Amino acid sequence: MDIKTFAETKPKPSYKKVEYIKLDPGDHIIRVLQVPEYRELHVINMVSVECLGDECPLCNNNRMLWAKLGKDAKSNPAYNTRQSRSFVNVLDLTPVKICPACGREVKKHGRNFPSACPEPTCGEILTKVSEAPLSKVKIYSMGKTVNDQLVEINRGVKENEVPVGLENYDIVLKVAGVGTARTTLAEETKPLAKYPASVPEDALYPINNCLIHLTGDEMLVFQQGKVNLKDIFASRKVTTSVKETEEDVNSEELQEELNKLFTTE
Repeated sequence: MDIKTFAETKPKPSYKKVEYIKLDPGDHIIRVLQVPEYRELHVINMVSVECLGDECPLCNNNRMLWAKLGKDAKSNPAYNTRQSRSFVNVLDLTPVKICPACGREVKKHGRNFPSACPEPTCGEILTKVSEAPLSKVKIYSMGKTVNDQLVEINRGVKENEVPVGLENYDIVLKVAGVGTARTTLAEETKPLAKYPASVPEDALYPINNCLIHLTGDEMLVFQQGKVNLKDIFASRKVTTSVKETEEDVNSEELQEELNKLFTTE
């Protein structure tokens, strides 16, 4: 067997990179594919990390700051707010133009599509590119406000006094503003876009893959800027390799280096 043939027969990894729906200002059409799953998280160096609950060192530190500073604790740089988010697989049905040059999914800006691809390194002219529903599974990470809106829609959309079920019709997300000023209004389409939207099970993302999972020690060293995520994941692989082998050549030195890496003091 030659090298090329061997490479082609290697099993593909089961993990696939999570793709999130990007909500720029404008209307986005989605179909909710499952019951949203609730998660609590911390943002560390702009990375969402799942909270460890009772074992979370960041929450423990927050409680100590509250005991010491009272309501002023939240203004302390060492305070890391715990955030609540709901994650759900959705089918993004928003009309888009796919840039033929770079493959970017281009949505409308307001009522119209841009005449050229907005990708900074592209700029391909899009006037002759046809639009079509994206029809792509993505993860929607939403806060309590949008989650509550979907709950109300699910309760309120009925046929013969029986809820139709949120997974059986399209939802429009009306987005205005950007950053902290962004608002999202969720509502059912009018008239109601009710039709089957079958999606293969393997097209859905496992919700557990939507957040980074760190141990308490890893959280602390990452927060302190001593290591980056790449270092943490690399050290895990090394540690696993040491455990799985019976060879002890340099294993003590290796463990000593790992201990230094994850020292929190």
